[in-house]
Parts: sequence; structure tokens; C-alpha cells
Amino acid sequence: MLIKNTEDLKRVIASKQTDFEVSEAAFDFCDQIRMEQIVGSGADWSIAVTHGWMALITALNHKIHRAFMSQEKRDLQDLKHIISRQYIIRKLDDKTKYKLILRK
Repeated sequence: MLIKNTEDLKRVIASKQTDFEVSEAAFDFCDQIRMEQIVGSGADWSIAVTHGWMALITALNHKIHRAFMSQEKRDLQDLKHIISRQYIIRKLDDKTKYKLILRK
């Protein structure tokens, strides 16, 4: 199955389907998630080293930022969180597509 936009991606994620490909707008969205995972992988270490006080400040900042977000942005953030936690984003030979696989 090929998903091309974020609305279809939301529906597929909500139904917990696996082994589907994304392209176009859905690819761009998943690419953002993938880049955030790569860039943010070192951030957890710095929070762990500071004995948690930085995590408290980060959580408060996130809560304040989220309070002023539009509902559409909040939904997209929630979708990003679900995808990053429950799916594996796999590169394909075609550079304009990813394959999403549900984690077991």
C-alpha cells in the first residue's frame, strides 16, 4: 500500500497497519521524524548526566509550548510521537519512499 498524504497516514497509523510505503507529503513528514531521531539521539545522554533537573525544565518548556499550539500542530506532534515509538522507518532503494513497519 502506498500512502501519499498525512491524512491517509493518520488513518493508517490509527488502524495499526504495518508494511506500507509512504511518498510525497507523507514521505516528507516521515523524513522529519527520521531526522529528529538522528539529531536528537545525543540529547538523552545530556539529560541523564544532569541528574534530571534539565528534564524537568524541558518538560515544563514542552508543556508551555504545547498550550499555545494550534490543534492541527498538536495532532501532527502526536502523530510524530506515535510513529517514532511504534514504527520502524526503513529506507528503500527509491530515494523518495520509506517503508513503515510496526514494532512488535
